[in-house]
Amino acid sequence: MKTAGQMRIHLLEKAAEDEAFRARLLEDPHAAIKEELDVPIPEGFKIKVLEDSENTTNIVLPPRAKLKAAELQSVSAASWANDRGEDDNDRWNNAPQWWDANDYDE
Repeated sequence: MKTAGQMRIHLLEKAAEDEAFRARLLEDPHAAIKEELDVPIPEGFKIKVLEDSENTTNIVLPPRAKLKAAELQSVSAASWANDRGEDDNDRWNNAPQWWDANDYDE
């Protein structure tokens, strides 16, 4: 069975390649995810899919945690890398890129 991170990567890649799936994911995330991944989604569990545009970027914050900042950074860096089977230092370098970094001014 895939980890949650691997499932997210799969969904992002599929949405980037398949316009019909992308539309279903935006319209009815529960049905699209259940159909694509064949995983049960608990009743009452909310899934919100947002789409960036030319003038809008969404920032997703992790749930509030009781971990100290250093512990949280260690855990979040490891989760992405470990889901992909990579070294923690490759976390951002190998993240799926669905935008062109040159489109944004620093």
